[in-house]
Amino acid sequence: MKLATCRLNDKERVAIVHHGDTSLFDIAAASSRAGNANPAFNSMIALIDGGEAALDQARALFERYGRDADLSTAVSGAEILAPLPEPRQMRDGMSFPLHIRQSPRGQLKLKARAEGNKAELARLEAEPLPELPEIYRKQPIYYITNRFSVKGTNTTVKWPRYSKVMDYELEFGVVTKGKGANISAAKARDHIFGYTIFNDFSARDAQRVEMEGRLGPAKGKSFD
Repeated sequence: MKLATCRLNDKERVAIVHHGDTSLFDIAAASSRAGNANPAFNSMIALIDGGEAALDQARALFERYGRDADLSTAVSGAEILAPLPEPRQMRDGMSFPLHIRQSPRGQLKLKARAEGNKAELARLEAEPLPELPEIYRKQPIYYITNRFSVKGTNTTVKWPRYSKVMDYELEFGVVTKGKGANISAAKARDHIFGYTIFNDFSARDAQRVEMEGRLGPAKGKSFD
C-alpha cells in the first residue's frame, strides 16, 4: 500500500495512492462516511501510531469505498506534501561504502578548487581511495538533522545566501514506528513502517569549512 500526505480542500490529509499512481483516496473522509471517524487518519504520524489496526482499517475502507469517485482526487490536481511534513526526529546516516570512502576526498578537492591549487587537485585525483573505516561495520553512523526544514514535492528549496556550491543526494528514507532504543539488527524490521525517497540538500562550501571543527554539519545542512 502506497501512502501520501496531501492538502485537500485546505486540509492536510492522509491518502492511499491508487489507480496507477494517479489518484488519492481520502482515508479520513471514507472513515467519516462509514460512521466511525478515526483520529488515526488525521495525519501520517497518527496513522503510524495507530499501528496495524489502523492500517487494516485503512485497507478495509479502500476495499469498501475505493470506487466512490467523490472520495478520490487526481494526483495532478492535489498539493502533495512531504509524507511526514514535520517528523518527530530525522537522522541522516551513511551506509553506501563507496560514498563513505569518496566523501573526505571530495571535501579536500572542493577546498583545492576554491584556493585555485591545481597541483593539490591533481594529487588528490591520482591518490587511491582510503579503506572503509571499521566503525561503519560496527554501528550506524548518522547525524541528527533539522526536522523543521522538510519540503514536499514540487516545492522550491531556497538557496542559502551564504553558499555558492549547492549539492543534493538521492537517499533512501526509512520511516520507523514504535518505541525503542538500541534496537538490534534482528529486531529492526519490527520498527520499520515504510520507505520513501529523500533528497538531502547540502551547501558544500559552508559544510567544508564547518566540518574542520570536527563536530558535524550545521549551516551546511540545516536549510530546506
